[in-house]
Amino acid sequence: MFVTIFLTSFGLGLLLTLYLKRKQRQQLFKDLGIPGPEPHWWHGNLHQLYSKPNNHHKQLQKWTAEYGKIYGYFEGPTPVLCVSDLDFIQEVFIKKFGTFNGRKLFQLQPDPEKSKVGIHIVNSRGDRWKRLRTIINPSFTSAKLKQIFPLINSKVDTLINLMSEASNDDKAVNVHKMFQRLTFDVMAEAAFGLESNVQHNTDDPFFLTCRRVFDQVEKNLLVRYIPYYIPEIRFHLWKCIQLIGHFGKNIFPAYAVIGKIAEVMNMRSKDPTLCRPDLLQMMLDAEVKSATYDGNLEISFDKDEEQKVTEKPVLHTIPRTQRRLTANVRHPYFLLSDEIKTQSMVFMLAGFETTSTALGLAVYQLATNPEKQKKLHMEIDELLTNEEDISYSELSSLPYLDMVFRETLRMYPIGMTVVNRECMQSSTIQGIEIPAGVNIQVDMTSVHHDAETWGPTDPLKFEPERFSPEIHDSRHPMAWIPFGAGPRNCVGLRLGMMEFKVVLARIMKKFEFVRCAETEDSLTLAEKGAITPKHGVIVKVVSR
Repeated sequence: MFVTIFLTSFGLGLLLTLYLKRKQRQQLFKDLGIPGPEPHWWHGNLHQLYSKPNNHHKQLQKWTAEYGKIYGYFEGPTPVLCVSDLDFIQEVFIKKFGTFNGRKLFQLQPDPEKSKVGIHIVNSRGDRWKRLRTIINPSFTSAKLKQIFPLINSKVDTLINLMSEASNDDKAVNVHKMFQRLTFDVMAEAAFGLESNVQHNTDDPFFLTCRRVFDQVEKNLLVRYIPYYIPEIRFHLWKCIQLIGHFGKNIFPAYAVIGKIAEVMNMRSKDPTLCRPDLLQMMLDAEVKSATYDGNLEISFDKDEEQKVTEKPVLHTIPRTQRRLTANVRHPYFLLSDEIKTQSMVFMLAGFETTSTALGLAVYQLATNPEKQKKLHMEIDELLTNEEDISYSELSSLPYLDMVFRETLRMYPIGMTVVNRECMQSSTIQGIEIPAGVNIQVDMTSVHHDAETWGPTDPLKFEPERFSPEIHDSRHPMAWIPFGAGPRNCVGLRLGMMEFKVVLARIMKKFEFVRCAETEDSLTLAEKGAITPKHGVIVKVVSR
């Protein structure tokens, strides 16, 4: 009896302590005079954000309309400052990058300060991020992109043949799925030397495994919610899943992707003739062997700690107070084997999914806005003389194609959920005191759909002419940030932009896309880490 009473009292005491601690923490924004929705002591505002499918970006937009361009909400006990004020965003992402250099933690990830495994360029921080970015940046120079240009053209040849067959059959097709297989084909070979026949073989095992990773993000409630409610167990839960993943790759398909990359690494280490000038080889050339690992990083830093407003990556310094763990190797330009595997997985997954989604969304808008499609056809017909190919230099001679690209990502900021930062040390912006540990989340939908910025034409209307140089150059530099901003912007943005333009230019040279009975009047979007058309993009392909 005594034991029962003791345990009950102890449990109630712990619960009361947790309740009081969270309620006190959730006073933060009120104490700072920042408006926002009232949080629940346990889940904060997670119920409003996730009670309905694909509701996150819609809810942020509703709150922005209600509370203004700067407000606070809570993910469980974690404070999040949501912003759509462009000057504020510029302060966080560029001018004070040294203070806001870390990304918001994902629901489930390793500890960026202590973990030796599972860290990549997206979730890394401090010196480790700086090291990874410095090593990876050279893979996306103009010279490197030109090397893979012929490969992209050859993969588009296959796509054009498949679209020609669809045109001859006069049937509606899901072009989003076609683009997924195309971009997977490009990334598999360009980045890792994996020859894929996925455009013809839709049951390719590696492709299906990669697709399952995104499906799991949407469906796995354990991964999605528990770390929000109890962030203290985030890193421990990741270790458990890591252990399960090593023995049950079917349960967590991300580990099957890593396993495939590890196979390629092992093959190249045994047979140098298999090496090729791709992204994986570049990282392998920077690999540090375990014999030289000592758990420390020696890296030199600039004496000047001042931050400058610049878009140049990696040149910003990290304050000395944040130069902890952050890397595991003696030399700043080496990678660990696990870093290569994890980084390769991130490139593989992000590289094909985001570009294919952008292409699908662009075709949807062109099919439902035939006057814009006609204008793009006219530009391509006039400026592209080769019927079967396109050169790297020709991409820059297609201004309307560039406008279509930018307008598509304005309407649909695909990676909106990862445009965020964490305040690493207390700071003040626009008179607002921001304590360390507060996350900064950009409300991308409100930024990209703001009538004051993008008017007078309705921001919900597809209008590529918004990006004509004489208009766009006068806008705030933070008005269009689908790839993020500042030193931690998307490292692969140039590759994604190039691939998008090559594919769209070549297929528009050959085809017209028209809506059909199966085409949605308004696309239903799903949130799977990035936004994507939930039911695909179904149109008819007509040969020109």
